[in-house]
Amino acid sequence: MNHIWIIYLSVFGFATAACLTGAYRSRRAVDNEVRTGLMWLFSLTGLWALTTVARIAVPDMRIDIALRIGGLVVGLASIGAWLYVASAYAGYSYHRDTVNRGLLLVVYLAIVIAKLTNPIHNLYFIPAQESLPFSHLSFNPGPLYWFVTGIAYTAVSIGLYWLLKSASQTQINATRFRAVLVLTAAPALLDVFVYANIIPSVIIEVSYAPLGMAIFALGTATVSNKELYSVSQSWRRKALSDIADAIVLTDAEGRIRYFGSNATEVFSTLTGSKGQLFETAAPKLYQLTHGSGSLKWDQDGATKYYDTIERDIQSSGSQSGTVFAYIDITESKKAELELAEAEIERQRFQQAIEAVDHSVFITNVRGTIEYVNPAFESNTGHERSTLIGRSPAILNAPDAPDAYPNNLWERMQETDGREAEVIQQRSDGTTYYVQQTITPIKSQDGETTSYVVILTDITELKEHQQHIELLSRVLRHNMRNDMNIARGYAETILDNPAISEKDYTANIITATDDVITLAEQSTAITNLIIDPPECQKVNMSDIVQQTAERISEKYTQASIEIECQKTPPARAIPQVRTAVEELISNAIIHSTEEEISANDEINRDTRDSNNEFDTPEQALSLVSLPQPSQVTEVKVSVTVERLPTEGEVAVRIEDENQPIPGMDSQILQRGTEIRSVYHGSGLGLWLVYWVVMRSDGTVDIETQDPRGNQIEMRFEQY
Repeated sequence: MNHIWIIYLSVFGFATAACLTGAYRSRRAVDNEVRTGLMWLFSLTGLWALTTVARIAVPDMRIDIALRIGGLVVGLASIGAWLYVASAYAGYSYHRDTVNRGLLLVVYLAIVIAKLTNPIHNLYFIPAQESLPFSHLSFNPGPLYWFVTGIAYTAVSIGLYWLLKSASQTQINATRFRAVLVLTAAPALLDVFVYANIIPSVIIEVSYAPLGMAIFALGTATVSNKELYSVSQSWRRKALSDIADAIVLTDAEGRIRYFGSNATEVFSTLTGSKGQLFETAAPKLYQLTHGSGSLKWDQDGATKYYDTIERDIQSSGSQSGTVFAYIDITESKKAELELAEAEIERQRFQQAIEAVDHSVFITNVRGTIEYVNPAFESNTGHERSTLIGRSPAILNAPDAPDAYPNNLWERMQETDGREAEVIQQRSDGTTYYVQQTITPIKSQDGETTSYVVILTDITELKEHQQHIELLSRVLRHNMRNDMNIARGYAETILDNPAISEKDYTANIITATDDVITLAEQSTAITNLIIDPPECQKVNMSDIVQQTAERISEKYTQASIEIECQKTPPARAIPQVRTAVEELISNAIIHSTEEEISANDEINRDTRDSNNEFDTPEQALSLVSLPQPSQVTEVKVSVTVERLPTEGEVAVRIEDENQPIPGMDSQILQRGTEIRSVYHGSGLGLWLVYWVVMRSDGTVDIETQDPRGNQIEMRFEQY
């Protein structure tokens, strides 16, 4: 199908709809004459465009010629409607003059007869069938066509001049209206360019004037409806004497013949100017009057603003003078400037708070939310529609101090604001720490009108503080103990040279290894908290099998049963291997009936790095492996499976040991800070917690009475 053909059908079809819609909307015009003229103008032009659509759609030569002639007849009638509208809107009486009407009717009928008889004389156009850019009827214009076109364009130009001049003299800012008028005339120029072979042949020979009327219909219905459908120029002339603060009347030569009694009070430069040329007697006022339709005037130290109206006075068909009217708009102009400044400030303020990453909301003096910025929605998960009109108490976290008590806003009116550290709740139920800053917004008279609340998420800072406190306590306790042990053994060797040094030296080495391991654990956790790695695609089945094989080499008496189903890749950080290794090893370590000593429990063979798993991504391997001789027979089950309902991959470690203590359970599930030192196990479990959390996973623990534990880590499928 020919795309150009479709485009022409669409464009002229759209023009038809736009013009007919404009005819319907014309009922809004206040002035009856303007309303009547617009309805005829848009209706005739819409019919004209419709004939073009029919011509393009049905490329039959006889039908095409008939439609062409019919369109030309209707289009010529639309020019009369155009002149009627322009005259009525500009406040002239040409459209009401019977002589003018009779003359135009005679000219119209003569041209219609010439068009209807064209098949006989072919002086208007000669039809020819064309196949490019699609099948259509071409019309080679004859001398009569150019003669009529000249008359038509002259008439259109006269109407356009009336409208443009009227727009320039109106009190309403008519910049957009003038732009619409210019665009209205532009498509008609295509007629001349096409028939004069100035533009490419892809533009077919049809009349494009209906497109201009479509622009006029759309433009006046949208961007400039105020200028067209409000009071017409004739109405403004009638009201001029009632609304003007100063009136100046000049004759045809521009000499001042009259000005209102208060004109010299408004413009002292007019004093004694009667009989003089306006341009010479008051050059500044004359220049400003012929400016943009409004002027700024400084007199006696005061600044005034005036709208200006200039109208020609017609007598016996010729201009006999001009009237200038000046309307004081000082108060409204100052209010407009103040509003503009206030709007600029408001926009700057809004742009600023919408650009920041912090959550910001604004309340009225009663604490009701009136505005939230985009960052607030993304940070809290609460949608704007659910917050506007509500109290910020919706953000209060359960079991936390009330961040927004009912009397807060009354107390805030007596202060300049406040800062506080509070706990709040997101829409998904998760809690987080924020630094809350409330600042009152005051009016010019000092009254508080609203409050700006800025929320800075300090959860990560609080976690870092907790981490520092934990490491300080664990390192201080364990390192002091281990170093005291090493010192004690060393002093014993010095004080008793006769005793065997072998066992004592081994214990010293074990104690110092414990200190090294503790430091490595601390570094690993610190890196996870402060500089978390990116999640990657990992195969949990491979990780579990490889880790179990490595641990089995150390603990030959331990039975590690593995059940790895076929699972999709999971989303986790590379250190997830450490979490698996830590949990399996802990199950083995705690399998003995008797409690293993602190030194044995956190003794880790950190120097053994010659294994196939030591790659850059697996460098974090801090699991404590006691001597094989210290481990009795133990059974540990490890399962890897896909959870189809949740879209997750689960790693489950089961043992037959004593139930995991409550503090260790809290550390593993919620990252609760360690308040006691459980022989170093708490730090290892805290490491597991941070690995799972940085992988966006979860940990669940189930214990059996009297023995048995099940720890399940869940990770999202990649």
